[in-house]
Amino acid sequence: MLGRGPIRVEAACATGSAAIYTAYSSIASGMVDIAIVIGVEKMTEVETAVSLAVGGRAGNYLWEFHQYGTTFPAYYAMHVSAHMAKYGTTEKQMALVAVKAHKNAAKNPKAQFQKEIDVETVLNSRVIAYPLKLFDCSPISDGAAAAILASKEKIKELGIDNAVWIGGIGYSSDTSNMTRRESFVGLKASVNAAKMAYKMAGIDEPIN
Repeated sequence: MLGRGPIRVEAACATGSAAIYTAYSSIASGMVDIAIVIGVEKMTEVETAVSLAVGGRAGNYLWEFHQYGTTFPAYYAMHVSAHMAKYGTTEKQMALVAVKAHKNAAKNPKAQFQKEIDVETVLNSRVIAYPLKLFDCSPISDGAAAAILASKEKIKELGIDNAVWIGGIGYSSDTSNMTRRESFVGLKASVNAAKMAYKMAGIDEPIN
């Protein structure tokens, strides 16, 4: 695509939505009338330890990974522990999430793992970062996806009658220093982004 204007977007786990927002903004501003968002990640070419180390650098490298060795399983384990302490969430309830995911995957010929599991299998799997166990954590995977965005005018010009419209979109951030987080029960940035999206879509805000 020589002559086009490629933009590389990196935002750790939010890279996909950040790339969509970048394309959406480019179209909404009138700079372009059609854009393609392409995402690709190949993680299986390196050992697990290397993959975790690279992922750990996606947060606050100085205050998390470098000094304390925090990887994403450990990061989310803190959130889970806080949720368990406040709401009484149990390990069995969390295990049901993995059971559901594997049940759906068993029906997908392109899924990485296509075998159903039961609650006992999840609960008896080895601990990665308490209380998260092996089946509570996402596997190291390779994958790719693409989406084409276009303006309303371009959609009409192309005669597309089954377009999916973006009614609202939001974004936010929070401090990357874990010691300065207000709470580990939820993700403040996600709540703020959701509020922005609901407001843009004209939907009554369901989040306090």
